Amino acid sequence: MTKQKFIVWIICLIGFFGLLLISRNIFKTRDVNTSYDYNQTANLERIKCEDIQCLTGYFLTCEPSEYKYTAKEGSISFIVYGWQGSKCHFQTKGTASLPSDDCFFDAINLNAKTLNQLFGNEEGLQYVIDQSCS
Repeated sequence: MTKQKFIVWIICLIGFFGLLLISRNIFKTRDVNTSYDYNQTANLERIKCEDIQCLTGYFLTCEPSEYKYTAKEGSISFIVYGWQGSKCHFQTKGTASLPSDDCFFDAINLNAKTLNQLFGNEEGLQYVIDQSCS
């Protein structure tokens, strides 16, 4: 094996194990029959994110967190409450002309593209938002 092929293999292995570590929490089996008290999960201490990258990390694992964005049209808060049964509870609270939604996502839909679609960027996942949010 040449030195270049060896380096490519090492990079591939590092990438594979990195993705495995990142995604291991996303695809954990959740107990579908477990019922959660909304008030219990709503009152969990949330991480206050300063930027969207922070919120994205917590959204991918459905960990309680919050990010508030302010624009001239108004402000909007993005809140991850955590797991409720087999669904991740996510909410947007808008003011003025910005929308508010209450969403319950399946674990398979917790990814950066879904979050990007929620922010209004077309990712071809509007059907996921329509099925998960009210």
